[in-house]
Amino acid sequence: MRAGSVPVLPDVEPLAPPAMVSAIAVDQNALDLRALRTAQIRAKKEQEHSNLGGRLVLVVLLIAMAIGGALLFGRDYLFKTEWSPELLETVDLIEEFEGVPFDHPVGLTELSEADYAPLAAQLLVGDVWVDHLPEWRALGVATGEPTMDDVGAEVAARYPVVYSVENDMIYRLVGADPEAPTTLLATTVALRQAYQVGIGVERPASADATNALAVTDPAVFTQRMADVLWAHQHVVVDPSSEDVFDGAIPADDPPVTTAAEPVISGLPLPIVYEMEVLDGIEQREPADELAIVSALDRPGTPVGPPPILSEGDTTVGVPYAVSIDRWTMVFAAAMSESQATRAVEAIDANLYQSFTRSTQSCFAATFVTDESGLEALAAGLNVWVDAAPAAAGAQAALIGPTVVQLSACDPGAELARTPNAGAATLVATLAIDDVIGIPSSDPTGG
Repeated sequence: MRAGSVPVLPDVEPLAPPAMVSAIAVDQNALDLRALRTAQIRAKKEQEHSNLGGRLVLVVLLIAMAIGGALLFGRDYLFKTEWSPELLETVDLIEEFEGVPFDHPVGLTELSEADYAPLAAQLLVGDVWVDHLPEWRALGVATGEPTMDDVGAEVAARYPVVYSVENDMIYRLVGADPEAPTTLLATTVALRQAYQVGIGVERPASADATNALAVTDPAVFTQRMADVLWAHQHVVVDPSSEDVFDGAIPADDPPVTTAAEPVISGLPLPIVYEMEVLDGIEQREPADELAIVSALDRPGTPVGPPPILSEGDTTVGVPYAVSIDRWTMVFAAAMSESQATRAVEAIDANLYQSFTRSTQSCFAATFVTDESGLEALAAGLNVWVDAAPAAAGAQAALIGPTVVQLSACDPGAELARTPNAGAATLVATLAIDDVIGIPSSDPTGG
Protein backbone atom coordinates (compact mmCIF):
# COMPACT_ATOMS: atom_id res chain seq x y z
CA MET A 1 0.00 0.00 0.00
CA ARG A 2 1.43 3.43 -0.97
CA ALA A 3 1.32 6.35 1.44
CA GLY A 4 -1.69 8.55 0.93
CA SER A 5 -3.43 6.04 -1.25
CA VAL A 6 -6.92 4.70 -0.54
CA PRO A 7 -6.88 1.18 0.86
CA VAL A 8 -8.20 -1.38 -1.49
CA LEU A 9 -10.26 -4.21 -0.03
CA PRO A 10 -10.15 -7.62 -1.57
CA ASP A 11 -13.05 -8.63 -3.71
CA VAL A 12 -15.90 -10.25 -1.78
CA GLU A 13 -17.23 -13.46 -3.05
CA PRO A 14 -21.03 -13.35 -3.37
CA LEU A 15 -22.94 -15.50 -0.80
CA ALA A 16 -24.45 -18.67 -1.98
CA PRO A 17 -28.22 -18.59 -2.11
CA PRO A 18 -29.94 -20.32 0.86
CA ALA A 19 -30.76 -23.93 0.41
CA MET A 20 -34.33 -24.51 -0.60
CA VAL A 21 -36.40 -26.37 2.03
CA SER A 22 -39.13 -28.52 0.65
CA ALA A 23 -42.64 -27.65 1.94
CA ILE A 24 -44.14 -29.90 4.71
CA ALA A 25 -46.97 -31.93 3.42
CA VAL A 26 -50.25 -31.42 5.42
CA ASP A 27 -52.97 -34.05 5.47
CA GLN A 28 -56.20 -32.08 5.29
CA ASN A 29 -58.23 -35.10 6.43
CA ALA A 30 -56.22 -35.31 9.70
CA LEU A 31 -56.88 -31.65 10.43
CA ASP A 32 -60.58 -32.13 9.91
CA LEU A 33 -60.64 -35.20 12.26
CA ARG A 34 -58.89 -33.37 15.12
CA ALA A 35 -61.21 -30.44 14.79
CA LEU A 36 -64.17 -32.77 14.90
CA ARG A 37 -62.92 -34.49 18.06
CA THR A 38 -62.23 -31.18 19.78
CA ALA A 39 -65.74 -30.02 18.97
CA GLN A 40 -67.21 -33.28 20.29
CA ILE A 41 -65.29 -33.02 23.61
CA ARG A 42 -66.38 -29.41 24.04
CA ALA A 43 -69.99 -30.33 23.34
CA LYS A 44 -69.87 -33.22 25.78
CA LYS A 45 -68.55 -30.99 28.58
CA GLU A 46 -71.20 -28.43 27.88
CA GLN A 47 -73.85 -31.18 28.00
CA GLU A 48 -72.51 -32.49 31.34
CA HIS A 49 -72.65 -29.02 32.86
CA SER A 50 -76.16 -28.64 31.53
CA ASN A 51 -77.24 -32.05 32.98
CA LEU A 52 -75.68 -31.25 36.39
CA GLY A 53 -77.54 -28.00 36.53
CA GLY A 54 -80.74 -29.77 35.58
CA ARG A 55 -80.27 -32.40 38.28
CA LEU A 56 -79.62 -29.74 40.91
CA VAL A 57 -82.79 -27.98 39.94
CA LEU A 58 -84.68 -31.29 40.12
CA VAL A 59 -83.29 -32.09 43.59
CA VAL A 60 -84.21 -28.64 44.89
CA LEU A 61 -87.67 -29.06 43.40
CA LEU A 62 -88.14 -32.48 45.05
CA ILE A 63 -86.99 -31.16 48.44
CA ALA A 64 -89.42 -28.30 48.14
CA MET A 65 -92.21 -30.71 47.25
CA ALA A 66 -91.30 -32.93 50.24
CA ILE A 67 -91.38 -29.98 52.63
CA GLY A 68 -94.64 -28.83 51.15
CA GLY A 69 -96.05 -32.35 51.48
CA ALA A 70 -94.97 -32.56 55.10
CA LEU A 71 -96.64 -29.26 55.90
CA LEU A 72 -99.78 -30.12 53.98
CA PHE A 73 -100.33 -33.80 54.77
CA GLY A 74 -98.18 -34.69 57.78
CA ARG A 75 -96.47 -38.00 58.53
CA ASP A 76 -99.28 -40.28 57.33
CA TYR A 77 -98.69 -39.50 53.66
CA LEU A 78 -95.04 -38.58 53.71
CA PHE A 79 -93.31 -41.14 55.92
CA LYS A 80 -95.73 -44.03 56.37
CA THR A 81 -93.83 -46.30 54.01
CA GLU A 82 -90.73 -45.93 56.22
CA TRP A 83 -92.42 -47.67 59.13
CA SER A 84 -92.91 -51.40 59.25
CA PRO A 85 -96.62 -51.96 58.52
CA GLU A 86 -96.89 -54.01 61.72
CA LEU A 87 -95.98 -50.95 63.81
CA LEU A 88 -98.25 -48.36 62.20
CA GLU A 89 -101.33 -49.00 64.32
CA THR A 90 -99.37 -48.59 67.56
CA VAL A 91 -97.49 -45.59 66.15
CA ASP A 92 -100.81 -43.89 65.39
CA LEU A 93 -102.09 -44.78 68.88
CA ILE A 94 -99.11 -43.11 70.57
CA GLU A 95 -99.21 -40.04 68.33
CA GLU A 96 -102.94 -39.59 68.85
CA PHE A 97 -102.49 -39.78 72.61
CA GLU A 98 -99.45 -37.48 72.74
CA GLY A 99 -100.63 -35.01 70.11
CA VAL A 100 -97.13 -34.79 68.65
CA PRO A 101 -95.80 -37.07 65.89
CA PHE A 102 -92.73 -39.25 66.18
CA ASP A 103 -89.48 -37.41 65.56
CA HIS A 104 -88.51 -40.05 62.98
CA PRO A 105 -89.44 -43.60 61.98
CA VAL A 106 -87.80 -46.36 64.00
CA GLY A 107 -86.68 -49.57 62.33
CA LEU A 108 -87.87 -53.07 63.23
CA THR A 109 -85.40 -55.95 63.03
CA GLU A 110 -86.16 -59.61 63.72
CA LEU A 111 -83.45 -61.69 65.34
CA SER A 112 -83.04 -65.40 65.91
CA GLU A 113 -83.24 -66.57 69.51
CA ALA A 114 -79.45 -67.05 69.54
CA ASP A 115 -78.99 -63.35 68.70
CA TYR A 116 -82.05 -61.92 70.42
CA ALA A 117 -81.71 -63.53 73.87
CA PRO A 118 -78.30 -62.08 74.84
CA LEU A 119 -79.24 -58.65 73.46
CA ALA A 120 -82.55 -58.53 75.35
CA ALA A 121 -80.90 -59.80 78.54
CA GLN A 122 -78.27 -57.07 78.36
CA LEU A 123 -80.89 -54.36 77.72
CA LEU A 124 -83.33 -55.44 80.45
CA VAL A 125 -81.15 -57.06 83.11
CA GLY A 126 -77.52 -56.20 82.41
CA ASP A 127 -74.61 -58.28 83.66
CA VAL A 128 -73.54 -56.57 86.90
CA TRP A 129 -75.71 -59.04 88.81
CA VAL A 130 -73.04 -61.66 88.17
CA ASP A 131 -70.82 -59.80 90.64
CA HIS A 132 -73.60 -60.01 93.25
CA LEU A 133 -74.11 -63.76 92.82
CA PRO A 134 -71.83 -64.89 95.69
CA GLU A 135 -73.56 -62.46 98.06
CA TRP A 136 -76.96 -63.62 96.83
CA ARG A 137 -75.98 -67.19 97.69
CA ALA A 138 -75.04 -65.97 101.16
CA LEU A 139 -78.50 -64.39 101.46
CA GLY A 140 -80.14 -67.61 100.30
CA VAL A 141 -81.78 -66.04 97.21
CA ALA A 142 -79.63 -67.79 94.60
CA THR A 143 -78.07 -71.17 94.04
CA GLY A 144 -75.53 -72.67 91.67
CA GLU A 145 -73.86 -70.69 88.87
CA PRO A 146 -76.58 -69.20 86.64
CA THR A 147 -75.24 -67.46 83.55
CA MET A 148 -76.25 -64.69 81.16
CA ASP A 149 -77.44 -67.43 78.79
CA ASP A 150 -79.91 -68.61 81.45
CA VAL A 151 -81.17 -65.05 81.90
CA GLY A 152 -81.37 -64.52 78.14
CA ALA A 153 -83.54 -67.58 77.61
CA GLU A 154 -86.02 -66.43 80.24
CA VAL A 155 -86.05 -62.82 79.04
CA ALA A 156 -86.68 -63.92 75.44
CA ALA A 157 -89.63 -66.06 76.55
CA ARG A 158 -91.21 -63.21 78.52
CA TYR A 159 -90.33 -60.11 76.46
CA PRO A 160 -90.24 -60.86 72.70
CA VAL A 161 -89.73 -57.18 71.75
CA VAL A 162 -87.19 -54.66 73.07
CA TYR A 163 -85.91 -51.22 72.08
CA SER A 164 -82.23 -50.29 71.97
CA VAL A 165 -81.54 -46.60 72.61
CA GLU A 166 -77.96 -46.98 71.43
CA ASN A 167 -78.95 -48.51 68.09
CA ASP A 168 -82.29 -46.67 67.82
CA MET A 169 -83.83 -49.94 66.73
CA ILE A 170 -86.72 -52.15 67.83
CA TYR A 171 -85.78 -55.83 67.94
CA ARG A 172 -88.27 -58.69 67.84
CA LEU A 173 -87.75 -62.39 68.39
CA VAL A 174 -88.23 -64.39 65.20
CA GLY A 175 -91.47 -66.35 65.36
CA ALA A 176 -93.18 -64.06 67.88
CA ASP A 177 -96.81 -63.56 66.90
CA PRO A 178 -97.30 -59.77 66.44
CA GLU A 179 -100.94 -60.08 67.53
CA ALA A 180 -100.26 -62.08 70.70
CA PRO A 181 -100.93 -60.01 73.85
CA THR A 182 -97.39 -60.41 75.17
CA THR A 183 -95.87 -59.31 71.85
CA LEU A 184 -98.36 -56.47 71.40
CA LEU A 185 -97.70 -55.05 74.86
CA ALA A 186 -93.93 -55.41 74.50
CA THR A 187 -94.10 -53.67 71.12
CA THR A 188 -96.09 -50.81 72.63
CA VAL A 189 -93.57 -50.43 75.45
CA ALA A 190 -90.69 -50.39 72.96
CA LEU A 191 -92.36 -47.80 70.72
CA ARG A 192 -93.23 -45.58 73.68
CA GLN A 193 -89.60 -45.66 74.78
CA ALA A 194 -88.46 -44.82 71.23
CA TYR A 195 -91.02 -42.01 71.01
CA GLN A 196 -89.91 -40.35 74.24
CA VAL A 197 -86.23 -40.65 73.35
CA GLY A 198 -86.91 -39.20 69.89
CA ILE A 199 -88.77 -36.10 71.10
CA GLY A 200 -86.31 -35.47 73.90
CA VAL A 201 -88.30 -36.56 76.95
CA GLU A 202 -85.88 -36.97 79.83
CA ARG A 203 -85.79 -40.60 80.93
CA PRO A 204 -83.62 -42.12 83.68
CA ALA A 205 -80.31 -43.30 82.28
CA SER A 206 -79.79 -47.06 82.29
CA ALA A 207 -77.95 -47.91 85.47
CA ASP A 208 -77.33 -50.87 87.71
CA ALA A 209 -78.57 -50.82 91.27
CA THR A 210 -76.08 -50.28 94.05
CA ASN A 211 -78.34 -52.22 96.42
CA ALA A 212 -77.04 -55.79 96.72
CA LEU A 213 -80.58 -57.18 96.67
CA ALA A 214 -81.68 -55.26 93.56
CA VAL A 215 -80.83 -55.68 89.88
CA THR A 216 -81.92 -52.38 88.32
CA ASP A 217 -81.59 -48.83 89.57
CA PRO A 218 -84.92 -47.83 91.24
CA ALA A 219 -85.49 -44.84 88.94
CA VAL A 220 -84.93 -46.94 85.83
CA PHE A 221 -87.16 -49.76 87.06
CA THR A 222 -89.89 -47.32 88.05
CA GLN A 223 -89.82 -45.94 84.49
CA ARG A 224 -90.15 -49.47 83.11
CA MET A 225 -93.19 -50.05 85.30
CA ALA A 226 -94.68 -46.78 84.05
CA ASP A 227 -94.11 -47.84 80.43
CA VAL A 228 -95.79 -51.20 81.01
CA LEU A 229 -98.70 -49.56 82.83
CA TRP A 230 -99.23 -47.11 79.95
CA ALA A 231 -99.19 -49.92 77.41
CA HIS A 232 -101.60 -51.95 79.50
CA GLN A 233 -103.96 -48.97 79.73
CA HIS A 234 -104.02 -48.25 76.01
CA VAL A 235 -103.68 -51.62 74.29
CA VAL A 236 -106.76 -53.81 74.27
CA VAL A 237 -105.97 -57.52 74.54
CA ASP A 238 -108.13 -60.58 74.77
CA PRO A 239 -107.77 -61.91 78.33
CA SER A 240 -108.82 -65.40 77.21
CA SER A 241 -105.82 -65.70 74.90
CA GLU A 242 -103.35 -66.16 77.76
CA ASP A 243 -103.33 -67.16 81.39
CA VAL A 244 -104.19 -64.00 83.29
CA PHE A 245 -102.49 -63.30 86.58
CA ASP A 246 -105.23 -63.04 89.19
CA GLY A 247 -103.14 -61.56 91.97
CA ALA A 248 -103.88 -64.47 94.31
CA ILE A 249 -101.16 -65.58 96.72
CA PRO A 250 -100.93 -69.17 98.03
CA ALA A 251 -102.15 -69.35 101.57
CA ASP A 252 -98.88 -70.75 102.86
CA ASP A 253 -95.72 -71.50 100.90
CA PRO A 254 -94.10 -74.73 102.09
CA PRO A 255 -90.79 -74.39 103.95
CA VAL A 256 -87.81 -74.85 101.69
CA THR A 257 -86.49 -77.63 103.89
CA THR A 258 -89.46 -79.87 103.15
CA ALA A 259 -90.88 -79.01 99.72
CA ALA A 260 -88.81 -76.54 97.77
CA GLU A 261 -89.91 -75.64 94.27
CA PRO A 262 -87.22 -75.09 91.63
CA VAL A 263 -86.62 -71.44 90.83
CA ILE A 264 -87.58 -70.41 87.28
CA SER A 265 -84.70 -71.51 85.04
CA GLY A 266 -82.51 -71.54 88.14
CA LEU A 267 -82.44 -67.74 88.15
CA PRO A 268 -81.68 -65.73 91.31
CA LEU A 269 -84.77 -64.39 93.06
CA PRO A 270 -83.91 -60.67 92.60
CA ILE A 271 -84.00 -61.18 88.81
CA VAL A 272 -87.19 -63.24 88.95
CA TYR A 273 -88.75 -60.59 91.21
CA GLU A 274 -88.29 -57.81 88.65
CA MET A 275 -89.66 -60.03 85.88
CA GLU A 276 -92.67 -60.96 88.01
CA VAL A 277 -93.43 -57.31 88.77
CA LEU A 278 -93.54 -56.38 85.07
CA ASP A 279 -95.54 -59.50 84.20
CA GLY A 280 -97.95 -58.89 87.05
CA ILE A 281 -98.62 -55.32 85.91
CA GLU A 282 -99.30 -56.56 82.37
CA GLN A 283 -101.81 -59.10 83.58
CA ARG A 284 -103.88 -56.96 85.92
CA GLU A 285 -107.39 -56.08 84.87
CA PRO A 286 -107.46 -52.76 82.97
CA ALA A 287 -108.59 -49.69 84.91
CA ASP A 288 -109.62 -46.21 83.83
CA GLU A 289 -106.81 -44.63 85.81
CA LEU A 290 -103.59 -46.24 86.93
CA ALA A 291 -101.11 -44.39 89.12
CA ILE A 292 -97.54 -45.39 89.86
CA VAL A 293 -95.52 -44.12 92.79
CA SER A 294 -91.86 -43.55 92.06
CA ALA A 295 -89.57 -45.73 94.08
CA LEU A 296 -87.62 -42.58 94.84
CA ASP A 297 -90.70 -40.88 96.30
CA ARG A 298 -91.75 -43.73 98.55
CA PRO A 299 -91.00 -43.40 102.26
CA GLY A 300 -87.44 -44.41 103.05
CA THR A 301 -86.64 -47.39 105.24
CA PRO A 302 -85.48 -46.36 108.74
CA VAL A 303 -81.79 -46.95 109.37
CA GLY A 304 -80.58 -49.21 112.18
CA PRO A 305 -77.25 -49.35 114.02
CA PRO A 306 -74.15 -50.60 112.18
CA PRO A 307 -73.44 -54.35 112.24
CA ILE A 308 -70.61 -55.69 114.40
CA LEU A 309 -67.97 -57.47 112.30
CA SER A 310 -65.17 -59.81 113.36
CA GLU A 311 -61.50 -58.90 113.31
CA GLY A 312 -60.10 -59.39 109.82
CA ASP A 313 -63.41 -58.78 108.05
CA THR A 314 -63.21 -56.16 105.28
CA THR A 315 -66.22 -53.99 104.53
CA VAL A 316 -67.32 -53.56 100.92
CA GLY A 317 -69.05 -50.28 100.13
CA VAL A 318 -71.10 -48.29 102.60
CA PRO A 319 -73.93 -49.63 104.77
CA TYR A 320 -77.53 -48.85 103.80
CA ALA A 321 -81.09 -49.72 104.75
CA VAL A 322 -82.77 -52.41 102.63
CA SER A 323 -86.45 -52.09 101.75
CA ILE A 324 -88.87 -54.30 103.61
CA ASP A 325 -90.05 -56.03 100.44
CA ARG A 326 -86.48 -57.19 99.76
CA TRP A 327 -86.21 -58.60 103.27
CA THR A 328 -89.53 -60.34 102.71
CA MET A 329 -87.90 -62.07 99.72
CA VAL A 330 -84.92 -63.17 101.84
CA PHE A 331 -87.11 -64.53 104.63
CA ALA A 332 -89.69 -66.15 102.36
CA ALA A 333 -86.91 -67.91 100.44
CA ALA A 334 -86.28 -70.02 103.55
CA MET A 335 -89.65 -70.35 105.28
CA SER A 336 -93.41 -70.18 104.81
CA GLU A 337 -95.00 -66.98 103.63
CA SER A 338 -96.94 -66.50 106.86
CA GLN A 339 -93.87 -66.87 109.06
CA ALA A 340 -91.80 -64.60 106.82
CA THR A 341 -94.52 -61.95 106.93
CA ARG A 342 -94.72 -62.05 110.73
CA ALA A 343 -90.94 -61.67 111.03
CA VAL A 344 -90.67 -58.81 108.56
CA GLU A 345 -93.60 -56.91 110.04
CA ALA A 346 -91.67 -56.81 113.32
CA ILE A 347 -88.76 -54.89 111.73
CA ASP A 348 -88.78 -51.17 112.56
CA ALA A 349 -85.35 -50.32 111.08
CA ASN A 350 -82.38 -52.11 109.55
CA LEU A 351 -78.87 -51.58 108.20
CA TYR A 352 -77.09 -53.82 105.68
CA GLN A 353 -73.33 -54.16 105.19
CA SER A 354 -71.46 -56.21 102.58
CA PHE A 355 -68.05 -57.52 103.58
CA THR A 356 -65.47 -60.17 102.79
CA ARG A 357 -64.09 -62.76 105.16
CA SER A 358 -60.90 -64.20 103.73
CA THR A 359 -62.03 -65.01 100.17
CA GLN A 360 -65.76 -65.33 100.93
CA SER A 361 -68.42 -62.76 100.07
CA CYS A 362 -70.55 -62.11 103.14
CA PHE A 363 -73.21 -59.84 104.58
CA ALA A 364 -74.28 -58.65 108.01
CA ALA A 365 -77.51 -56.85 108.86
CA THR A 366 -79.00 -55.40 112.01
CA PHE A 367 -82.74 -55.32 112.69
CA VAL A 368 -84.39 -53.03 115.23
CA THR A 369 -87.71 -54.12 116.70
CA ASP A 370 -89.64 -53.61 119.94
CA GLU A 371 -90.46 -55.92 122.80
CA SER A 372 -93.70 -57.06 121.21
CA GLY A 373 -92.04 -57.92 117.90
CA LEU A 374 -88.82 -59.45 119.21
CA GLU A 375 -90.23 -62.95 119.50
CA ALA A 376 -91.60 -63.06 115.93
CA LEU A 377 -88.39 -61.60 114.49
CA ALA A 378 -86.14 -63.97 116.46
CA ALA A 379 -88.25 -66.97 115.45
CA GLY A 380 -87.97 -66.06 111.78
CA LEU A 381 -84.22 -65.49 111.98
CA ASN A 382 -83.71 -68.85 113.71
CA VAL A 383 -85.59 -70.64 110.93
CA TRP A 384 -83.48 -68.80 108.33
CA VAL A 385 -80.20 -69.78 110.06
CA ASP A 386 -81.27 -73.42 110.41
CA ALA A 387 -82.07 -73.59 106.69
CA ALA A 388 -78.65 -72.21 105.67
CA PRO A 389 -75.88 -74.70 104.78
CA ALA A 390 -73.16 -75.14 107.37
CA ALA A 391 -70.56 -73.69 104.98
CA ALA A 392 -72.40 -70.34 105.13
CA GLY A 393 -71.57 -69.91 108.83
CA ALA A 394 -74.94 -68.22 109.36
CA GLN A 395 -75.54 -66.61 112.74
CA ALA A 396 -78.32 -64.66 114.44
CA ALA A 397 -77.45 -62.87 117.67
CA LEU A 398 -79.04 -60.35 120.02
CA ILE A 399 -76.69 -57.33 120.16
CA GLY A 400 -79.01 -54.97 122.03
CA PRO A 401 -82.23 -55.11 124.05
CA THR A 402 -84.30 -55.07 120.85
CA VAL A 403 -81.57 -55.27 118.16
CA VAL A 404 -80.79 -58.52 116.37
CA GLN A 405 -77.93 -59.13 113.93
CA LEU A 406 -77.93 -61.67 111.07
CA SER A 407 -74.82 -62.64 109.12
CA ALA A 408 -73.74 -65.30 106.63
CA CYS A 409 -71.18 -65.95 103.88
CA ASP A 410 -71.27 -67.55 100.43
CA PRO A 411 -71.27 -71.33 100.90
CA GLY A 412 -70.25 -71.90 97.28
CA ALA A 413 -72.23 -72.81 94.18
CA GLU A 414 -72.57 -76.50 95.01
CA LEU A 415 -73.57 -76.11 98.65
CA ALA A 416 -75.99 -73.19 98.39
CA ARG A 417 -79.55 -74.02 99.30
CA THR A 418 -82.35 -73.88 96.75
CA PRO A 419 -84.60 -70.91 97.59
CA ASN A 420 -88.36 -71.14 97.64
CA ALA A 421 -89.49 -70.07 94.16
CA GLY A 422 -92.70 -68.60 95.52
CA ALA A 423 -90.78 -65.90 97.37
CA ALA A 424 -90.23 -63.77 94.25
CA THR A 425 -93.88 -64.02 93.19
CA LEU A 426 -95.04 -63.13 96.69
CA VAL A 427 -92.90 -60.01 96.89
CA ALA A 428 -93.76 -58.98 93.31
CA THR A 429 -97.45 -59.16 94.13
CA LEU A 430 -97.00 -57.06 97.25
CA ALA A 431 -94.92 -54.53 95.30
CA ILE A 432 -97.58 -54.20 92.58
CA ASP A 433 -100.26 -53.57 95.20
CA ASP A 434 -97.98 -51.00 96.80
CA VAL A 435 -97.10 -48.92 93.74
CA ILE A 436 -100.24 -49.16 91.60
CA GLY A 437 -103.22 -47.10 92.57
CA ILE A 438 -105.71 -49.93 92.11
CA PRO A 439 -106.70 -52.72 94.47
CA SER A 440 -105.39 -56.23 94.03
CA SER A 441 -107.64 -58.66 92.16
CA ASP A 442 -107.04 -61.14 94.94
CA PRO A 443 -110.45 -62.70 95.74
CA THR A 444 -109.82 -61.97 99.41
CA GLY A 445 -109.56 -58.27 98.65
CA GLY A 446 -105.95 -58.02 99.79
